[in-house]
Amino acid sequence: MFSDERIEKTKRKTKNYLQWDLSGKGYKSQQDRGFFKDGKICTLPRANPTNKLNIVLGDKKYRRMHPIEAERCQNLPDNYTKGLPDSKRLSVIGDGWTVDVICFILQGLKEVNR
Repeated sequence: MFSDERIEKTKRKTKNYLQWDLSGKGYKSQQDRGFFKDGKICTLPRANPTNKLNIVLGDKKYRRMHPIEAERCQNLPDNYTKGLPDSKRLSVIGDGWTVDVICFILQGLKEVNR
């Protein structure tokens, strides 16, 4: 769990997340956001996932997504990436397509080829 006064000074609320500027340069990057617990995350990024997968806990508190949570978001079994460091686990899970999405796409192709 973490907190940062710079977040409180620069945060902006959107539908799915809070966005902030930790760089102090006046722009908000993808890494500077925290998703609401009851909302949706648009993607699980592969690049530097340890600072892009923040979750808003409320009361100026935030935490990083746990690898098992990321595995569940991608429809992978719990501990599918066990044995790797957490940052690597999040990295290999990110930027992937879920099995459900792949099945949906392939189902449409099957119908086209009939």
